[in-house]
Amino acid sequence: MVINCLSKGGRERRMLELIKGVEGKNDDFDIYLISLSDRIDYQYVFDLPIRFEVIRKKDKDLGLIFKLRKIIKRFDPDIIHFVDDVNRLPIAANVFLNKKLVNCVIYKCVQVMNSVSAITTKSGFLPLSPILAVTNSHAGMKAYKAPANKAVCIYNGIDSGKV
Repeated sequence: MVINCLSKGGRERRMLELIKGVEGKNDDFDIYLISLSDRIDYQYVFDLPIRFEVIRKKDKDLGLIFKLRKIIKRFDPDIIHFVDDVNRLPIAANVFLNKKLVNCVIYKCVQVMNSVSAITTKSGFLPLSPILAVTNSHAGMKAYKAPANKAVCIYNGIDSGKV
């Protein structure tokens, strides 16, 4: 899993809750989480039974693609799961490795997309990339015109242990 940072936010929380849910139900999964920033507001990430690494992203850092590629080759995952704001990096690092890519790309419903949203969404649905997009609403899928064969809706859940 690759995420831009672990600051307090919905994408970050959803990814960590997914990790907790997967790890809590099945010991067959081995998760490697990479944060591209050393900003970590969710300190419990250090207590999770996963491999966790911070690789600091710099502006226009092409070396980051090669660092990710090296980790992918060494770890040999079945799936690379990432969030939309880092989408080009895992796609580029995965060239010729042909791992399955899952992008958590649609997390809001918009009435009118701005040019940044359109570019992010289009790059998340590159036709040559084996990408499945995970969304948290059917309305978001419709607003972003996500292809039905490349998108799946998983609604946000509630951690009942915190209620």
